[in-house]
Amino acid sequence: AVVSTQSTGCHGYSKKFGKRTLNGILADMLIELCIAGDPKDRPSAKIIKNHPFFWNSAKLVHFTENIHNHTAKKRDSHFNALLEENWSKYSKRYLNNTIPEALRHDDRNRTKGNKCNPTKLYNFLRLFRNIRQHFSEIANDPDAKDLTDCLGKGSDEDFVSYFLHGVVEALPVLYISLLESPVLDNKNNPYYTLEETQEVYWLTQKNVLDRILFDPSRARARSSESRLNTY
Repeated sequence: AVVSTQSTGCHGYSKKFGKRTLNGILADMLIELCIAGDPKDRPSAKIIKNHPFFWNSAKLVHFTENIHNHTAKKRDSHFNALLEENWSKYSKRYLNNTIPEALRHDDRNRTKGNKCNPTKLYNFLRLFRNIRQHFSEIANDPDAKDLTDCLGKGSDEDFVSYFLHGVVEALPVLYISLLESPVLDNKNNPYYTLEETQEVYWLTQKNVLDRILFDPSRARARSSESRLNTY
């Protein structure tokens, strides 16, 4: 009941409400963990409390920036490949259909012929990090008014609302990929414990994404387009 209330009742798999929400998807992932058939596979209170469903805006922003910083350094090609593989599997929309203002701003500030690929999760992370880092400058740019109108004062809550609630698949994919391949320093890690990286936990939640986000026909189309872009 608490989870239903906090997610405003918009569960990720429910067609009744039409539009999926980030809170709804995270709620489904958490509920699935809690109702595991085998009691020993159910999470402890500590794991439940640490689930991203309960993260505040500051922690969501910090998490997203941390993942960007790791992928940008390319220290783990396996993790980067896993991110894009999961993104290709679960994302339904291109970034230009979800955060077009951010893409337009990015395109205006990139060299001609070097446009952002709207199908890549890494570009979502890069947009998030760059716009957040340079928001004070962007706020004074009259050409970026459409973006600043969306981001308000540039607070953590504004960035979460625009980016993470705008592209609802991003955070679940980032979180599941991190549990599947835990690459961050485990010392004082605020995002997960070693217990949470056990296969039973991340696989259970990934099964939720399989049920509510995965579309085989969409995945095939994305795969074909990716091969065409390669050539």
